[in-house]
Amino acid sequence: MLKHLKIMLAVTVFAAAWGVSAVPLITEKDGKVTMKNGKASYTFAVKGFQQLLSSEYEGVTLPFKKLAMTWRHKNGEWNFEEYGKDMPKRSYRIFRKNGEVTLELRSTGKTMELIRCFTLKGDSPALHFDGKLRITGKNPVWWFNMFSFGFPGTDKWLFLTSTEKEGKVTPVLNVKDNPFVDKNGKIIVHGRFQFDQLREIFAAGSWNKENKTGYIVLAKPDKVMWPVRLTCNAQSKNGGISISPRAFIRGKDGVEESRAQALFIPFKGEPEQLNKKLIPEYAKELVRRHLIPSDFDNAEFLGNSNGVSFWKDLTETKVFRSTLPPAKKAVSKVQLFTAKDEGESFQLALRSNAALKNVSLAFEGFDSSIKCSWNAVEFINRTDYLGYISSITGNMPDVLSNAPQVDVAANSTQPFLVNFRVSPQAKAGKYSGKVKVLENGKELFAVPVELTVWNFSIEEPHLTAAFDVWNRPKLPDNSKAKEYFEKSLKFIMDARAGNRWLTNVKLRWDKEGNLLPVDYREFDASVEKSLKDYRQRIIFGHMFVLGWGMEPQNTWFGLKKDTLTPEWKRKVLAFAKDLRKHLIEKKWNDFIVMDIYDEPKDEHLHLLHDTVKLIHEVAPEWRFTYAGDYREALKDTIKFWNHGMTRVIPQTHIDVKNSGGELSVYNPNSYSDNEMGVHQRGSYIWLFNNNIRYIYQWTATCWGDQGNAGWDYYRCASWVVPGANGEVMSTLRLENTRNGIEDYEYLWHLKNCAEKLQKTDPEKAKEAEALIAEAGKLAWLPEGGEISVLVDFDPASFNNWHTKAGKFLDSVVPSIK
Repeated sequence: MLKHLKIMLAVTVFAAAWGVSAVPLITEKDGKVTMKNGKASYTFAVKGFQQLLSSEYEGVTLPFKKLAMTWRHKNGEWNFEEYGKDMPKRSYRIFRKNGEVTLELRSTGKTMELIRCFTLKGDSPALHFDGKLRITGKNPVWWFNMFSFGFPGTDKWLFLTSTEKEGKVTPVLNVKDNPFVDKNGKIIVHGRFQFDQLREIFAAGSWNKENKTGYIVLAKPDKVMWPVRLTCNAQSKNGGISISPRAFIRGKDGVEESRAQALFIPFKGEPEQLNKKLIPEYAKELVRRHLIPSDFDNAEFLGNSNGVSFWKDLTETKVFRSTLPPAKKAVSKVQLFTAKDEGESFQLALRSNAALKNVSLAFEGFDSSIKCSWNAVEFINRTDYLGYISSITGNMPDVLSNAPQVDVAANSTQPFLVNFRVSPQAKAGKYSGKVKVLENGKELFAVPVELTVWNFSIEEPHLTAAFDVWNRPKLPDNSKAKEYFEKSLKFIMDARAGNRWLTNVKLRWDKEGNLLPVDYREFDASVEKSLKDYRQRIIFGHMFVLGWGMEPQNTWFGLKKDTLTPEWKRKVLAFAKDLRKHLIEKKWNDFIVMDIYDEPKDEHLHLLHDTVKLIHEVAPEWRFTYAGDYREALKDTIKFWNHGMTRVIPQTHIDVKNSGGELSVYNPNSYSDNEMGVHQRGSYIWLFNNNIRYIYQWTATCWGDQGNAGWDYYRCASWVVPGANGEVMSTLRLENTRNGIEDYEYLWHLKNCAEKLQKTDPEKAKEAEALIAEAGKLAWLPEGGEISVLVDFDPASFNNWHTKAGKFLDSVVPSIK
């Protein structure tokens, strides 16, 4: 990476006049150290509060300064490095080696040590940063900035994004006024939430249009891939740049360490020139490390007819309006492969020289055990960059229209999703048919399709996916709320998932507070639905929930102020005893995990501990969960950890295992409609790799906030989309989800085969294990835990693996049953 960056710096236009000295200069005077090189100067205070006092380039002062650490204790207290509270001892050292100079700043306390190195190399003005925070003993840090600094909001803001350009995903350094402020000077709001930060970008900076001088901060992902964070102060509207590691790695010696690296590059001249060489070269490194999206040539040309081109692409690919037909040699047919009870899909795209009217698709020749459907893909213009690694700006394909026909503009590409759902009772073998493209009912083109159904089934699920469907009041037509709800749930079920919330029991108490006969009828019906219709194998019971929205709430057993009083405890025990008896009689006791709190604050953890301890007096086998990350204080209370997926790190697995619990996750990664489809699919291979068998999304129908065009895309919580008159539309994201869940089921079968074939056919067992290992290279948790899920961005990698795994399972599953 450093070699690449050195080359980049040497060839950019603004670097033409850098050559001044082969060895950087460094001087000490009056408690200050100044580093100079390539017309850049950096002055640090090294005694007392250590900080970057000033930076200059070609004699112009830059707003790039201070670079202090800030952190929040787990008790909620904020700390600033200048206070010297946790690390009062300060020291520094200077190193000179092989044409480099390094200033090391060190702050030390009883249990915390912060080490930061600033380095100049050769004749470059670029300042290299390497920071490390080490903690011995109990870690008090909840969240921190390894460094942060501000800049005037009136400067031009620079930040790296991926954008759709001429049908391609292109990395671009944006040069904009404050991107978090609208045309009226107000902070942009999505729903109830301010749009005030980009969390996961890899380059950010600012540029002063008066002196035409600026700087760019690049994350250095060669060793540590923490991205850059760009923020806006809602009061002053000034900018801020930081690297904010959210995880520590615990070594064998018990020391916890978090590290970050970055490169600060000053420049003179128009910032757009960075897009000529620096940004493209840097982006290549990010693409190579699967940190930003890219394009892959997976399309297959099907043919031309009367000035219309037709081609096939993978479901996870973003086919844009400006995407052109592929130059590849035409294929004679589309070949698909599925197990029984599996769905298979592809995108059929067309582009015409002239406008087309009333275009539709029709199917011919397919067996009745194959359910065929199609949807035109609708586009949504996304101008706001959300700051996630796979997000893109531009006109994004996502919504699957229910319209029976669509018009296609001249010289504009229209993709269609073509879907096949194979019955569990379908016979293995090859099925052939055609997908016809019609204009005003007349055939334009026919696509031959050969669908191979393998001799094994994935009807029995091994992953439980619970995607809440909320019946919210803010709908296009409130009178059709129930209709919206039911249609949304059908889409979720088609994706091999189901609703999370059970219908609760009806509790009554007599005047003395004794439990009256419990009405379990609606509760029982919802459990039956979860087991049979949703095919869930883990079900969350919500009868003992003590609080949500982080705060305690009233419960069935009393007001929140009554929690843990003698009367409250008596009621809890009475109901727990009755519920346990009911669950055992129904043979449901093994399926239920009791949810107890939603993201509790530290001061409320005792409520969870004491309540679980109480209930275990009558139901010792029950496992409890809560929405929130692993906490040492609950290691004896929680045995089914429901961890935020974006915050899982390698240490999470160690902590959960040591607690004797099981790890599940909520809110999967990268679900905005302008993010890459492989992220949505890859999350499920990641789940299997991490031995996780339960995942939920807090809602898949977040329409109440009315964020953009009627649903809240900003928080990635609308996987089905509301339309007029009770209409609900599915999305490519949900189809990608189904593909990912099916990958998970294939992996389960591979694992089962490997175990059963160990003695009878060890060579075949090795083949199964090799396929599992191959899947591990498609979606993974990086060693440092900087980003919880990384995926291979090439959709073909997933589809090729899936086909290879299916062919293997087709040959062995029937023989080992």
